Amino acid sequence: MTNSAEEIVYVQAGPGSFNHGALMDLQAQDSRLSGIEPKFAGTPLDAMTQATYNHAEGLVLIAGNNNLIGLIKPTIEAVRKFEIVKIIAKIKKEIVMCLLVKKDDTEVVRVASIQPALDQVSDWTRRKQLEVITEPKGTAEAARKLATNEYPSQTGVIGPKTLVDIYPNLGVAENSIENKPSYTDFLLLMVRKRKTILTPEEAHSELSKCFQVAAT
Repeated sequence: MTNSAEEIVYVQAGPGSFNHGALMDLQAQDSRLSGIEPKFAGTPLDAMTQATYNHAEGLVLIAGNNNLIGLIKPTIEAVRKFEIVKIIAKIKKEIVMCLLVKKDDTEVVRVASIQPALDQVSDWTRRKQLEVITEPKGTAEAARKLATNEYPSQTGVIGPKTLVDIYPNLGVAENSIENKPSYTDFLLLMVRKRKTILTPEEAHSELSKCFQVAAT
């Protein structure tokens, strides 16, 4: 890994997301990563696709494993089509889920977020009897849509509180609404396109082994 401003990492989700925070923490811990430029790419599959579009191998940062829900399904789906060549770095982050709302909304009847985030607040959404909207591109994309009026009124977003720094017309209505204390492992990876697509079971096994290697 060279410290070059020309290096790009394709980051799952968008600015202000948990993934963005993981990358910033990794860069703060390791000066060799400080010159890497983030490109926000949406889903894990989008990130890997963009990372390998012009190059045989590309650098991605993805969320892979959570203590409450296990291996993250969109990442498993991406690993079906892309091979993990090398683990560059790993970081574990506490995931504190917040309810983000537009500051002029007084009531929320539905919430939007990526499915793993909705899974982590399922007890809270059931208790509040809220409708849920799945946003496959992540918490940051859900926040962007809320901030730009692409959701109906009385919609909230589940995500990190750092998103209000990106979208100042949003505020934190509730904090720490996850079912239980939650931690996610994020991986900085070198990937390349597969010649043969794996089954979901094969991809699950490969990603699981990847985390076992990263833990050693």
